[in-house]
Amino acid sequence: MGRTVPAGVATSRTAVRSRWIGWAENGAIGLLGLALAIAAGAILTGNWQVQPVLSGSMRPALQPGSVIIVQREPVADLKVGDILVFRQPDAPKVVIAHRVTKATPVAGGVEVTTKGDANSVGDPWGPFLVRAPYAFTVRATVPGVGFASVFVRTYAIPLALFVGAALLVYWMARYLRKKPGEAHIDSP
Repeated sequence: MGRTVPAGVATSRTAVRSRWIGWAENGAIGLLGLALAIAAGAILTGNWQVQPVLSGSMRPALQPGSVIIVQREPVADLKVGDILVFRQPDAPKVVIAHRVTKATPVAGGVEVTTKGDANSVGDPWGPFLVRAPYAFTVRATVPGVGFASVFVRTYAIPLALFVGAALLVYWMARYLRKKPGEAHIDSP
C-alpha cells in the first residue's frame, strides 16, 4: 500500500517540478536563440554563407536538396581536396561547389582545377585563377533544406502576394458583409 502525502506537500512538489521544467524550457530556448544569434552574426559579417545544393555533381559528399555552410578563408590556404564554392568562369551567374584537384600558387592568387565528385572528368573550363583575397570552402552540410530555401527565394514575392490577397478577400467577406438585421459597421 502506498503512503499518503499531505495535500500541501504534494502541491509544493508539483509547483517545484513545474518551476524546474519552466527554467529548463527557458534555458533551452535561450541557448537556441544564442546559437541562432551567433550564426546570424557569422553570416552577416561575411565569414560564413549558406548555399543550396541543386545538382548531383558532388554526390555522395553533397546531396541535391542539401544546404552547404561555407566559410571564408584566405585564397593562399586553398589545397587539393577542399570543396571550393565559386562562380563558374564561363557563366559568372552560376555558383558551383566542386572539389579542388590541383592548386598552384601564382602571382595574384591561386590557379585551381576543379571536378565534381560524381563527374568522370574535370570541369570543362579547365584551370582558373582565384584572385580575391578570400575564397569560400564547404565546412558542413545540412540535408533536406536546400529545396525549401530555393522555393522561398524563387517564390517569396508571388507567395506573399497570394497570401496577402487571400487574407484581404477573407477580411472583406467576414467584416464588410452586412448581415440581415445588423447595423453597418460604420453606424453609430
